Amino acid sequence: MINKTYLFEKLLSYCDNLQGVEEQVLDAHLQKHGLILRADHHSFLLKYGNSNCLLKFGFADYTYALFEQYTSNSEEYFSGIDELPKGTNFIGHDITDDILCIDDQSGKIYGYEDKELYDCYYENIDALLFLCLIQCLRNQKMLPVSELVIVEKDEKEQFFQQQAAYHLVGLDNFFTKYFLKDNQLIHCRKSSNGAYAVEHLQGEVLDKIAHEGLLFKG
Repeated sequence: MINKTYLFEKLLSYCDNLQGVEEQVLDAHLQKHGLILRADHHSFLLKYGNSNCLLKFGFADYTYALFEQYTSNSEEYFSGIDELPKGTNFIGHDITDDILCIDDQSGKIYGYEDKELYDCYYENIDALLFLCLIQCLRNQKMLPVSELVIVEKDEKEQFFQQQAAYHLVGLDNFFTKYFLKDNQLIHCRKSSNGAYAVEHLQGEVLDKIAHEGLLFKG
């Protein structure tokens, strides 16, 4: 199995301008507004909350600045947006511009409407961070696409079975599955017709990880 802690550390080392939030600033804001965050959410903001290069892309925004604006006066900032479901905290905008919350008990990240949770976008905050990492490195031209193939809806079961040994379990999201094989990250994004666009990503960071022998071998 891949060492996920090592994988995250290596990928993060290639991201530019990572900036966290001062603990005093975050904790003062939480205390002022009577908020209690899960430990992983709290750590996420402390480590990366001011990293626009990592947490902002397209419509996506998971920065502390947005968290602070929403939790300071959500009604003013998001006029007409539904209140959070009970037992959750705001976490940000997804790339689709949906507003997401994190469940205080499970740590899963959901969309919501009328105070009710709907689709689970991320199984955990690591899955969210992984998507942000990959997007950041792609924006920095560090993970170019070496191959693109379309796996049709009736072919996907066989394809995923063939790649099962390389699956990055726990890091998938609502739209994407990830597989790590040799020096390639296989990025499989589901399309509206049920097919998957499969991109084979390569780059220096994956070469280095593979050289150190910590990737699966084909």
